[in-house]
Amino acid sequence: MLRALESSVVAALAILLLTASKGPPLPYLPEDTAPGAPPREGETWIYATEAAATRLTRMTDAERLAFIEATTGFHIDPFAASPDHSKMYVTFRFDIENRSKSVIIFQPQNCRIYAPGQNGWRGPYDLPALESAFHLFEHEMPPAFMTVQKALFDGEVLLNPGEKRSGLLVFPAVEAHWNAFHVEVGWTTADARHEGFEAPYRRPKKKK
Repeated sequence: MLRALESSVVAALAILLLTASKGPPLPYLPEDTAPGAPPREGETWIYATEAAATRLTRMTDAERLAFIEATTGFHIDPFAASPDHSKMYVTFRFDIENRSKSVIIFQPQNCRIYAPGQNGWRGPYDLPALESAFHLFEHEMPPAFMTVQKALFDGEVLLNPGEKRSGLLVFPAVEAHWNAFHVEVGWTTADARHEGFEAPYRRPKKKK
């Protein structure tokens, strides 16, 4: 599954590098009325179980840069859109706290972004996938990506009872033809029970 995920991420970045063009970001809004949508405060979805308390927040470029700076000490954001390209990434901050009496496991590679009713999904970027994508175009990965590694969820996270963790989930930008998309996150409890939720978004219909 990990190889398939890496291939999917590499392919997605390859397409984005080839097709990125000028234009504003698509106006997707949280879809509170979607079945199973958790409570929301502003751009933050809130979901809790007996095992974990979580928050998933869609971030602007400025918010992402602020988080990177607070986490790493570096004022640099390699995910920022260049002046001649549209956004290539959509970013979420994920906060998780272990409320249980045993270890829980968060695997960011099992998170995904997808369009309901369409084939295919994409996982968040990690450094190996980014490096593979740049090598595909015979480029070295810019050092800035290594600099921000501490701000990302980059690999399996084990949380002891009472432990909290925060990090970025950086996905490829959504396809222009998607009318809606979901972000799925989840974690595994000590008794191998999978928990999680989906955050739904939809492009508002144009007013006639």
